[in-house]
Amino acid sequence: MVKFITLILLLQCVTFPLNIEARDFEKIIHLDQDWELYWQKLLDPADLQDKEIIFDTKQSFPFFWSDIEINGQTLPSNGFLTLRKVVHIPQSFVGKKFGLRVPEMFSAYTLFVNGDVMAVNGIPSADPSVYQPQWRPQTVTFKSHETKIEFILQIVNFSYALGGSWRKIEFGLAEKIISRTHMTIFWDIFLFASVLTMGLYHVGLFTKRRKSLSSLFFSILCLVVALRTLVSGEILIYNFFDPSWEVLLKLNFLTVVLLPPLFISFQDHLFAGCSDKRIVKGFFILSAFFAFIIILFPARIHSLFLGVIHIAALFGCAYILFVFTKAIKKNLDGALISLFAFLVPFLAAINDMLTVNNYINTEQMLPYGLIVYFVAQSNMLARKFSLSLNREEILSNELEELNEKLEDKVEERTNELKQAISEIKQLTGMLPICAHCKKIRDDKGYWNHVEKYVSEHSDAVFSHGICPSCIRELYPNYKGKLPSK
Repeated sequence: MVKFITLILLLQCVTFPLNIEARDFEKIIHLDQDWELYWQKLLDPADLQDKEIIFDTKQSFPFFWSDIEINGQTLPSNGFLTLRKVVHIPQSFVGKKFGLRVPEMFSAYTLFVNGDVMAVNGIPSADPSVYQPQWRPQTVTFKSHETKIEFILQIVNFSYALGGSWRKIEFGLAEKIISRTHMTIFWDIFLFASVLTMGLYHVGLFTKRRKSLSSLFFSILCLVVALRTLVSGEILIYNFFDPSWEVLLKLNFLTVVLLPPLFISFQDHLFAGCSDKRIVKGFFILSAFFAFIIILFPARIHSLFLGVIHIAALFGCAYILFVFTKAIKKNLDGALISLFAFLVPFLAAINDMLTVNNYINTEQMLPYGLIVYFVAQSNMLARKFSLSLNREEILSNELEELNEKLEDKVEERTNELKQAISEIKQLTGMLPICAHCKKIRDDKGYWNHVEKYVSEHSDAVFSHGICPSCIRELYPNYKGKLPSK
């Protein structure tokens, strides 16, 4: 029994190299098992030639230091270690070109392959005053002139709440590794260009229709996602300028805390009356609180809140799903499509959160989920905008038709009025009249009898008679009865 236990203990201390067969190189291999871990030691290839140096434990990769126990004690987040792994390749692959995709880490590291330095991230040093972190993925290529390949990875962390890594190291033939990197960069550029274009387009729509707040929040959401694309994944922002590690992490974390309230506000204005304004305001306040901490405090402090931020984001997603259910019950246009479109990035975000916290080991799926969501929402907004324009066009045509009818009516009434006015003749002003014969002088200087002048300048018609005074004067012998007046 004692011999058996002794044999088991000896087997645990022996490192069995990974044997890779030719068919394994048809795909990319993950170097995720059986790494020798040397805690609080920065060992180079020459140091590890000493057979007296024994590793503390074997560890899978990726991992966080706080998940490891050595001698009954959990490892702290701050410190340094060395990882070592040996693989054997077929003889037919000796001399061929291989590649490695080393993920971004929230710390500093140095990677040796067969004794040569292949990748350096920041300044890994056991002295915190010399140590300098960097956050950048790297792709390196090398040739192996023997069947044995030794990987040595020195990692130092004095700046982040979680020491370690959350993504796998990928190994394979150089052309496959380089192709994988190029494809990842392509998708990052595609996502960045797509959401940036959609964001700027909807900014333009909002300037034309200031009442369309859904377009405003959708455009801001697109611009924040475009920024996140630059500071995550292949970290394209390095192609424009070289930000410090602190600035890069602040930008990355800020995009995380801004996305939930922007998503909620967009859905709030897209489906009015389906959300509670107090809850929307509460998410904005919570997001502002996290943003305040991220901006003012260094990464070793604000990174402690990463788990809380993820939980808040999940609650935000759950509330958005609740808004969708209310919109569907009210049979609002586009609610069902929006629900299915949102479920894609929602499930992708859950996948990424579990990956970041090392609960699972999968690819980052959120960029692909966001593409589906933004294309669907952009099409729906375009449809709503088109319907709104069609309604405006119909109303404009109806108004134009009414205006034309009104103009015709006004013109008809005007003509009638002109005709009525033309039929009315009035004598106004001062008339020059002879004091003796009572003739009136016209505009041409001619003197006319009163009846002639009045007939020409009005519709009056004269019927001649003789008044009583004139009868007495002209016919004094008239015996008939005359009126008194």
